[in-house]
Amino acid sequence: MTTYVLVPGAWSGAWLWEPVTRELRAHGHEAHPITLPGLAAHAAEPSATVTLAEHVAFVRELLASLDLSDVVLVGHSYAGIVTGQVAAAEPERVAHAIFVDANLPVEGESLVGAFSAEGQQYLRGLIADNGGLWPPVSIEDLAELGVEGQPAEFFRSRAVPHPGLTATQPAVLARPLSQLRATYVNCTVPNAELVPQAAALADAPGWTFAEIPTGHWPMLTAPEALAEILLKAA
Repeated sequence: MTTYVLVPGAWSGAWLWEPVTRELRAHGHEAHPITLPGLAAHAAEPSATVTLAEHVAFVRELLASLDLSDVVLVGHSYAGIVTGQVAAAEPERVAHAIFVDANLPVEGESLVGAFSAEGQQYLRGLIADNGGLWPPVSIEDLAELGVEGQPAEFFRSRAVPHPGLTATQPAVLARPLSQLRATYVNCTVPNAELVPQAAALADAPGWTFAEIPTGHWPMLTAPEALAEILLKAA
């Protein structure tokens, strides 16, 4: 039996992973989908003050409180920033990190720091204009990212504003990501190109790469295919 800890990306919570969680448990594995501070069930918290370090600490504390080891830690999108930092700091607990169409942490750099100058200005302005919160992605933006119809409507119905500080504060890595045993899952709709941080790890000995021909939220649009990759990676 393998133990999975599933970390959702921006604007979402444990609910995002429900279809994949069912698949993993149906195969006899233990699965812990989580909700990061300031999101979903925790949205009543003063989420504009939640920091990136708090998200990292939350996952580390969860692993410790459940006394988990040999975990497959899975992070989607924004949560790749969290997952990478946790995996780098917890080699005795995290056996394998899986990044699902994810941002990757870079020492001393924030999520927004990897954007173009125009993108940085836009996101920082958006967060400032919304009281320190990053508003959920729109239906139109979901479509541009390959998610339409019922999955898009479902996501919009559950999404909540995301703590803005987590996108603007720098990552801290206990060791290089190249030292991890990891899998990067690239969603190829609408763009099959890897993010630069993942492409830079193509030759890292512990890294493997997989693709799913679907949009940015494969747990909603292709949960069985994503679960199959998670099972094989473990």
